[in-house]
Amino acid sequence: ELQRMPKFGNDFLVREERSHGDLSITVAADTQDAAVHGFRQVLRATRGQLVPKWMRQGYNDIFPDVGPGEAPVRNLMGFKDGTSNPDGADAEAMEELVWVQPDDEPDWAVGGTYQAIRVIRMQVEFWDRTRLSEQEAIFGRSRATGAPLGGELETDEPVFTDLDSHIARANPRTPGIERNLILRRGFNYSDGLDGNDQLDQGLLFVSYQRSLEDGFITVQRRLDGEVLEEYIRPVGGGFFYVLPGPGEGTDPLGATLLA
Repeated sequence: ELQRMPKFGNDFLVREERSHGDLSITVAADTQDAAVHGFRQVLRATRGQLVPKWMRQGYNDIFPDVGPGEAPVRNLMGFKDGTSNPDGADAEAMEELVWVQPDDEPDWAVGGTYQAIRVIRMQVEFWDRTRLSEQEAIFGRSRATGAPLGGELETDEPVFTDLDSHIARANPRTPGIERNLILRRGFNYSDGLDGNDQLDQGLLFVSYQRSLEDGFITVQRRLDGEVLEEYIRPVGGGFFYVLPGPGEGTDPLGATLLA
C-alpha cells in the first residue's frame, strides 16, 4: 500500500521540499539535548550515504498516570491530543489496527506498520481570538477535561447530534468504523516567527496503521472541509513503511527484507 501522500482539500501549502523522502527517522529522548546529539550521531555515522531532506524539532509534556483511552498530552490549541487511542498493551487490538498481518503484504513486511506524518501549522493568533465555546464546538470536546460535549469524563462515549465537529468527522462511531482507527503519536513544535512576524507553531502529527487506505487516508478524507481547517495549514509530511523489529537473536533491523 505504500504510496506518496496524496493532496487533500486543505493542502495548498504542502511543498515537495518539505515532504516525503527515502527514510523517516524519529529521534526521541527525555531531553532536547539528548535528541539533538542522537540525531547528530546518526548524521556522523551515515555521512556520504544519507543527506537530510527536511526535519522538524518537536516536544511534549507527558501527563502522569494516563489511563486507557486518555490523552497523554495537549496540543498548542490547548486541547488534549490522543484521546481514544488504541491501547498499546492490547495485543489483539494492535494486530487488528497497527501491525501488518500475513495476508496483507509480503512475508518480509509482516509485523511492520505504516507511518503517516503531517506537519500541521496552526494559525494560533487567529485561534486565540476565538471564543472558548466556539473552540469546543469545533473540536467537540471540553478544553479543560477532554470530555465530549455533554459528557463528564474524557473517556465518555460521545453522542453526536450532527457530524460537524472534528471528533465526529474523525470517528463518527458508526458500525464498521473500527477498521479506520489509527494509533496517534503527535508532537508539538514552535519555530519562532515566520517572514510575516507570525508565530510558526503547530503539530507534528504522526500515526501508525495496518493500512494507509483504511486508516489515515480514510480519516483525512472525512475531515476534508471541516471547520477546523480555518485554523490549520498542513505544510508537509509523507508516508513511510516501518520495518518489523529486530529478531530475538542477532538479526538486525530489516533482516527479513534484506534476506
